[in-house]
Amino acid sequence: MLSWMNECSNEERVEPIEFKQIIGSLRYLCNSRLDTCFAVSIMSRFMNDPRKSHLTAAKRILRYVKGTLKFGLMFPTSNKEGEANLEGYSN
Repeated sequence: MLSWMNECSNEERVEPIEFKQIIGSLRYLCNSRLDTCFAVSIMSRFMNDPRKSHLTAAKRILRYVKGTLKFGLMFPTSNKEGEANLEGYSN
């Protein structure tokens, strides 16, 4: 286990239900907000024993999401009728 993960073992514990609800909501949001996936996956590691710094980090992610609500991907229409053609490619 990484050393930075053990540094928080002396911190104050927080209410696990609140932490799990926040992380669960953020994990659901990751389906449409890919910019939060890495941070949320790191925070998910502490679901069993959340500490004060983990809750602070989760709330920081929420503040980031609140501040970037108007950001997103735009798919312009490709024809004059207003119908969008979305093409996807996969390997």
